[in-house]
Amino acid sequence: MASTTMNDTSLLSLLETSTSAPISSLFTSYLSPFTDLLKPQTKTLSSQTTTIRSLAKQYLRFLNKSLSILPKRLSKASNLNQPLILELFEVYRLCLDCLDLVSSQLSCKPWTVQVQRLRLVHCYEVVGKYAEGEKEGFRVLNNLRLCGKLDSDKELALVAVEVVAVIVKCVAMERSKDSEVYRKVLTLVKEIRPCFEVLDASIHEKFHRLFTTNLGKCTLFLVLELTSSSGDLVREFCSAVLSEYAKSSMRDQIYKFSCRLCSSLFSLEDSRDLLIRDLLISVLRSTANACKVHSDMEFVELVSYCANKCRASGTIRCSSIAGYLIELADDFSQVMRPIDLILKIYATGLHFISCSFKSQVGESNLVIEILKDDGDGKYNVAALLNSLESYFHNNSNVTSTCIKRIGKANWLSYINALRFLCMPLAELVNSEKKQILAAEFEATGSMLLGLQDIFHQFCKVFHSMCSFTSEKEREEFADNKSVLSVAVANFTLSVSTNVKLKESVNLIKQIISSDWIEQHDLKRLLVSLYNIGVHLLKVTRIVLKTLENWCVAGNLFDSLPGPMSLVKQWVKIACKLQKNVNTDDSDFSLSCVLASSDKVSKRMIGIILEQELQAYADMSPYYPELSRRMQMKIIDILLGYMDGLQKSRILLRKARTLRSCGIERLRDSIQCLTEAISIMNNLKTPPSHQLASAYCLRALCNQEAEPSSKQILVDMEISVDIWLSLSIPEDCTSDDTLNVMSENMLFLLYNTLDLLCMKGHVKVHRDIYELFIRLFRRKNVPLEKFVLLLWGCRRLSSHALCVSPVNETFIMKLSEHYGEHPRSIDFWINSFKGSEPLTVGFEQIFSFLFANFPHGVCVHESSFQLDITADDVKKTASELLVLVPESSHSTFFAGHLYYDLCERLISNGRLCEALSYAKEAHKLRTKLFQENFRFSVEQNVESIDEAGDKIEKVVFNIKNFQVYKSSANEVWSFDSISWEIDRNYLSPWSVLQSYLESILQLAIILELIGNGVEAEAFLLWGKSVSCLQSLSLFTVAFSSVLGKIYRKKQHLMLAERELQTAEQTLVNNDDFACIKCKLILEASVKLQLGDLYRTNNVPAKTSSHAYSLYMSALDKLNISEWKNSITCPEEGSSQTMFPEKKMEKIAAKKPRNKSSLKTLAKEKVSLPEQNGRVTRSKYRSSQNSKVGKLCEEQYSILKHSESNTISNYTHSQTESLLETKTGIVDFGSDPTCICKNLKCWNCLPLEVLKSGMIKDFILVKWEFVRRQLALRLLTCIGKCLGDRDEIHEIHDTVVQTQLPGDVFAVGRAAILYSLSWFSLKHYHSKDDRSLCCDLSRVQLSQVVSWLKLAFVLCREVPTLFQKVARLLAVTYIFSTSSEQYSLASSSKVIPENYWASFYHQASLGANLDYHFFSIRSQRCKTQHLVNSKGLHATGSVGIGAETHKLIRLAPDSISDLDQFVTDFFTLLPSSTIICMSLLGSAYAKLIGKFTPYPSIPNAWMLVSRLNSKGQPVAVLLPVNSISEDFSNDDETCSCGKTAEGNSANNKHWHCPWGSSVVDDVAPAFRMILEENYFSSSVFPLEDTEMIRKLWWDQRNRLDSLLGKLLRKLEDSWFGQWRFLLQGEWSNSQSLDTVLKKVVRNLKSKCKVDANETLLRLILQGSSFGFEQTFISHLHHKKCCNVACHEESCEPLVNSSHQEAFQIINEAISELDEASANIEPIILVMDSEVQMLPWENLPILRNQEVYRMPSVASILAALNRSCQDLDQVGEFANFPLVDPLDAFYLLNPSGDLNDTQDEFESWFKDWHLEGKAGSAPPAEELAVALKIHDLFIYFGHGSGSQYIKKDEIQKLEKCAATLLMGCSSGSLKLNGRYIPQGMPLTYLLGGSPITIANLWEVTDKDIDRFGKAMLDSWIKERTSSINCSECDSVAKQLEALSLKGNAKKKASRKKLTEDQDSNFCKGSCNHRPKIGSFIIQAREACKLPFLVGAAPVCYGVPTCIRKKKDY
Repeated sequence: MASTTMNDTSLLSLLETSTSAPISSLFTSYLSPFTDLLKPQTKTLSSQTTTIRSLAKQYLRFLNKSLSILPKRLSKASNLNQPLILELFEVYRLCLDCLDLVSSQLSCKPWTVQVQRLRLVHCYEVVGKYAEGEKEGFRVLNNLRLCGKLDSDKELALVAVEVVAVIVKCVAMERSKDSEVYRKVLTLVKEIRPCFEVLDASIHEKFHRLFTTNLGKCTLFLVLELTSSSGDLVREFCSAVLSEYAKSSMRDQIYKFSCRLCSSLFSLEDSRDLLIRDLLISVLRSTANACKVHSDMEFVELVSYCANKCRASGTIRCSSIAGYLIELADDFSQVMRPIDLILKIYATGLHFISCSFKSQVGESNLVIEILKDDGDGKYNVAALLNSLESYFHNNSNVTSTCIKRIGKANWLSYINALRFLCMPLAELVNSEKKQILAAEFEATGSMLLGLQDIFHQFCKVFHSMCSFTSEKEREEFADNKSVLSVAVANFTLSVSTNVKLKESVNLIKQIISSDWIEQHDLKRLLVSLYNIGVHLLKVTRIVLKTLENWCVAGNLFDSLPGPMSLVKQWVKIACKLQKNVNTDDSDFSLSCVLASSDKVSKRMIGIILEQELQAYADMSPYYPELSRRMQMKIIDILLGYMDGLQKSRILLRKARTLRSCGIERLRDSIQCLTEAISIMNNLKTPPSHQLASAYCLRALCNQEAEPSSKQILVDMEISVDIWLSLSIPEDCTSDDTLNVMSENMLFLLYNTLDLLCMKGHVKVHRDIYELFIRLFRRKNVPLEKFVLLLWGCRRLSSHALCVSPVNETFIMKLSEHYGEHPRSIDFWINSFKGSEPLTVGFEQIFSFLFANFPHGVCVHESSFQLDITADDVKKTASELLVLVPESSHSTFFAGHLYYDLCERLISNGRLCEALSYAKEAHKLRTKLFQENFRFSVEQNVESIDEAGDKIEKVVFNIKNFQVYKSSANEVWSFDSISWEIDRNYLSPWSVLQSYLESILQLAIILELIGNGVEAEAFLLWGKSVSCLQSLSLFTVAFSSVLGKIYRKKQHLMLAERELQTAEQTLVNNDDFACIKCKLILEASVKLQLGDLYRTNNVPAKTSSHAYSLYMSALDKLNISEWKNSITCPEEGSSQTMFPEKKMEKIAAKKPRNKSSLKTLAKEKVSLPEQNGRVTRSKYRSSQNSKVGKLCEEQYSILKHSESNTISNYTHSQTESLLETKTGIVDFGSDPTCICKNLKCWNCLPLEVLKSGMIKDFILVKWEFVRRQLALRLLTCIGKCLGDRDEIHEIHDTVVQTQLPGDVFAVGRAAILYSLSWFSLKHYHSKDDRSLCCDLSRVQLSQVVSWLKLAFVLCREVPTLFQKVARLLAVTYIFSTSSEQYSLASSSKVIPENYWASFYHQASLGANLDYHFFSIRSQRCKTQHLVNSKGLHATGSVGIGAETHKLIRLAPDSISDLDQFVTDFFTLLPSSTIICMSLLGSAYAKLIGKFTPYPSIPNAWMLVSRLNSKGQPVAVLLPVNSISEDFSNDDETCSCGKTAEGNSANNKHWHCPWGSSVVDDVAPAFRMILEENYFSSSVFPLEDTEMIRKLWWDQRNRLDSLLGKLLRKLEDSWFGQWRFLLQGEWSNSQSLDTVLKKVVRNLKSKCKVDANETLLRLILQGSSFGFEQTFISHLHHKKCCNVACHEESCEPLVNSSHQEAFQIINEAISELDEASANIEPIILVMDSEVQMLPWENLPILRNQEVYRMPSVASILAALNRSCQDLDQVGEFANFPLVDPLDAFYLLNPSGDLNDTQDEFESWFKDWHLEGKAGSAPPAEELAVALKIHDLFIYFGHGSGSQYIKKDEIQKLEKCAATLLMGCSSGSLKLNGRYIPQGMPLTYLLGGSPITIANLWEVTDKDIDRFGKAMLDSWIKERTSSINCSECDSVAKQLEALSLKGNAKKKASRKKLTEDQDSNFCKGSCNHRPKIGSFIIQAREACKLPFLVGAAPVCYGVPTCIRKKKDY
């Protein structure tokens, strides 16, 4: 009785938990009011409506809840007993019936209840009650039909489709034998098709795939149960299912399914042959229809499968199927070639198989009859063969062109079909061989000739395909057994008919000599051709007799040719026999054959054996091991016969054979060469080509065996000397051996020159060029052709990495032999006329040096092109790469085109574009490298102690580095191959050189754009290869750049080690490279060492040491080797850009203080006047005159270059920038160089072009490199002097620094930045300025102009770009602090606050933005980063116009800067962006000079506030160090010691940011994180209550310390400016009203014209306090402020200020802050401060805060999300994420069991996809990130160990991520390079938001946080509460409509648009976003700061949506 009184809650609880109770009766009792109404005879009358409505109100909730519980319980039916399952189903049906009864009272669609019944059907299917599921499914379908036409509504159609899909699945799983069930299914197939058509594509695909799959299962079951009566049913099913496959997305599986059907049919008993045959034809017919539509070759594979099955079954099916295939082929013949021909082949094959079976049953003469038959047309082999030859190879031989034209797939199908046809015929012939040989045939029988032709055709096609394919590709079709069988059958027919016997013999020879025939196949062939063995003895006797006769003749005639043809045939026979016969190799040598003869002399045996040796060498490609073995035996025999020169020649052959064995026998090969050299030297004979070749080959071998050996260079020098001593007689004809020697010499010379160039050895270049000239002249090669050949393989430069593209020594040698015209540039251009790639490649090397040369100026009639563009180069390279076939040389030269183009783009500062081309060059050269070299490599990690911190460095351990045998053997074949003198030969060494050059180039570009990690990896690999191969030149280059990277990463010990390695390598190599390149390298290394010692605290090294290094480097650029008449005249050395005396004078000076300025005049005297006495005034006058003159010249150069490079730069701006007189440069006939002896970069190219000499072009290129390096050195010298406050010496240095044109764009920017910094640093030094040059009087506006120009010039060099932008931002801010620094003339349109905030944001994240550029461009498969206007570095054609507009960082011209900044502010999002930078001591001192405060703070905080709603605000805040008590109490110490004693010694905390300004101003933060690391990761072994308490005390103390630190940080650093961090109020109606009132009152009562932007921020942040001292800042209309220390601010005494303070306070009280909705903010932070948890400052802790690396990344992310939503038809201002469309990775390491227990069931309850307890493959994770909205990770770290960063960055779309591992959100700083961290990786991959932890956290506390976040997201997703702001908009719209005021139409329209946009697809931008829930989630943590402050949001505001139901 108790149970009958149970209420609904008890019943629902029982329903959820019951395991055995009989619950159906309880539910029946509870729902008893429905009993009468549910009876069949009961009708729902109008009188019963009230009753039903009452029941609906009372029971509807109960029914809904029950119906939600039941599916969940039944889904876990495996855990339930059977009686309970039956009970649950009974309850389920009862509830559905009750719901059906009250459905008439529900406001829902009529089929809603049927959806619930559909869930019941699914439950039946899950439990395995398929019959009940089928029955219930048909019931649901019938009810749906009552609702109307099934395809009339999309939702109704979806339900109907799902019902039918489940019905078909139940039928398939039930496997009923009732045919009526299947006939009903067929009816459903026709009925449901219209419903599929109205569904969306994705839904259609999902259900149609399910429907088709299960329909196929039904069909397969019916086939296996086939009976005579069910034949029609099975046929209909086959037709229906194949039709559905053809329509679905599974169309590609139709052939696979058809194959399964056919397989099932063939597996049936033969008693149903006719029925099976009909069904097979039916299946083929249905599949053929699909083939007609899509022309798939897979249909041919199906036919092949059926044909082979028919052949195996041996029944009457063969004949029937053959007949149908003939009909089908005729049907296909008009539209589907070659499928119709291949079908005829199979049909013909089946016909002969049928005949074969007849023969086996007694028709013994049938084979002869078949062969004599002329064919009946239907199966006419001859006619078929004609059609095949006509289509597949145009009645000619099979070639690679034929294969490419027809397609590989068609050829494979063709071969398989021919095999199918030929094999049964061949078996017929071979089985009846005796009968056929005995029979008589007429040679004209068409069938017989057709069979021979088809046999021959199969063998020929098979052989050709094997010849044109690789071994791996050959596996797809190779079947040696079949081709041997067919070849033997063909030979049998030829012998029998004596027709085409010769062709058959040749065919067998080709097969035998092929390299694809295996040993067992040849044995099989030998058995078939057994008669050959009978004639073997006869052949041996014939060979011996022939050789004896030749020896007799040879003794009589000395010039008698050798018996090479006979020897070759003998060797071929021996190879084939030895391959298959186990015998001694020596038995087959001719020495054994000749041993028994007394007629052959010893000399003749030697000649014959040498020819046998050569014959075996020729057979090496076919029998490599046997050939080498025989060669070694023959060589050993020959060495016993010979001595002297002949013996040395054989030793060379032995060395060659040993080298062909691989690197394992390399040293033996070297020993043979050494022995041969010793023999030749001891003979005292004149030098010979043989001796020179031996030396050369030994050098090449030593390079592989022992690359560091000095013997390599010695041997090469000796070989060149020997060759040079050989004379070439004038009467030497082309047939003489001497000419053969010259060709061979050329081959070895190429390798010699390439190896010497790679190693940097230039001593013998002159002699090698002399040899080249002799050889080419002897062969009558025209000079132009000769030059073209050497340039095409880049053999004209002195060495690797050489600046000069053409060796000046080569030009001199040409002049000696050919006169003066090779010195002309026109000669070189004309030499390349026949090759556009060579011309473009040559011209582009020099053309960029003339970038400033004005177009249209006439010089002289020169063929040199000045306007070679990047597009020209790219087009030329692309044309080379599409050549068919693609050659190694075309790849090699295309790589050089891209490489040289990169050098050009780098010099112009176009790094983004250069990076794409560098990658292309590296890809091409890597391909060649891998084709020429093989090696194995192990990647290890070396741990290095750097100042107490452990640094992990990757080390490459390369083993077995060697040249591929094919490349090595090619070198050794110099004396045997037919060498074409005009061949473009690439040696392995030229390939290796270009590969290493590309690695270096790519690494340099990556370093420049800030990607130091990737650059380091490339450099380490390149250095490893260089060191392994002892390439000192490359070692210096790689070490130098590595030193630079390590310096910038603050790895000082590593940097010093690398740079010292480079320096020592230079010292140890005297003959290292050409003199100029060595000087450049030495100066570069000294520059890097100087940078290391100047900018870092290296022990025992000072700034003066750096200064000395710079000066020493500068000296190397000013020595006599640089003097020439064009670029650096001898007589002008005293006035060069960096005069020696002047720099020595500066170097000799000691640092001075201000008191020493009085002696300046004396110190600056360099040259005495004639009278010997210099007064102070006279000295000053002379010095000012000299300096002023030099400054005037240099500034004139700058100004003139500006007029060329920045055409739109206005005259007034130019005058403002320069304030000097214009130097006029006339590009006419008589230009006046304004630079005197040191020519400027405008005059110098003009003079070179006029000269037209190639030498001058090369000198210009040298001068470019020299000046580029000198500019850097002078800049560094200036910095050193600046560090010592030697102002005058700085100016002396600066005035020597020429500022050239765009060719020096980056150098110019660096100089302008340094000049600006020095000018600002000493701006207040009035005393100094009065004694110095004009540079001391530079105004602030001029400094800003310099910086703006630098800003544009270095826009693609992120490190410098950020420095320039930061200095500009600071300058603009302090320019508003006083009228003294005003920039009134800076811009008439844009105020200072806009400029300051713009430049500030530009200084943040530029390196990441460029990384984003490269990733996006690579993703879009574009190499060309040029926008539609031809402006570089603005994006990529693949990125999209809108996106590249968003991510541009600077304009291309300074004249566009104003418009660019204006456009930038129009693109800002509505969300507030707050940029923050922490400026260290250097800036602290600089800013201190422009502020009136007595003390200089430790640092300054630069804060900018940006949004689209108001003016930007930029503020400089003083930052002083925060001291926090961090002492440990006893208990904490004891806990720490306990832990440390156990395992702390194995732990070391790696600070992710290394060192930062934060360490100086907030040192406690670092200490807190370090102790947090040990307390969270190191646990004591003893787990006692006391230790636990101590542990928690320590954790709580750290939590408290962190909270205090953050409060102090806000109070101390921001103070009264904290309101800058407040988000905007989005819905406060009173704010605007109050603001207007306050502004009006302040102006009228206090005469204060307040800044409305600041005033609004004050009112919004009023809850955080407002002080009187801030009133003064309201006067600043420009929103640029320099804040002061509160103690430095003077107290207010102005009564108006007091009144203003009172007015503002009154206004604050009027605000309704509680109703304000605060919008989210996005923090963009400098890497120096990103590690701090800014989100947890008191003012921000309850705000929604995001962080992004840059403003450009924010704009790009928002734009990308809009594009993604447009594609799916949704609208929102922010990205949308459905938290239930998620993939989780839970505890992949398997050791976080508590976390897995906490979340695994939760994830499953919400039906999320994912993995728990183990790690999925990276590919699965990549797919999950791409297709899901959310990725959830609970595990160790960031999950980077499970998927590589590169894989994430390649994604086109990436899910939002929740990373709940330790330090998952921490960014590792790499010095000045791009920070590294998974959050950035996900952002770069396209993720809208990533929530991750900044530091280590404990699992349970972070689990609480994660659970709270997920719960809140799900709650928000399922929430139906309307948005208050949207409701407000709706009410305003309604009010406007009611009033009908015509004046408000515009506002009504706007409100309507807002409402429509916000409610479209249910998306509302006012609803809480993902980041807002982190506020409440923090409170779930026990440690709200130590754990709760760790999670932060990277990304942009992201909304939650409900994408679909789950």
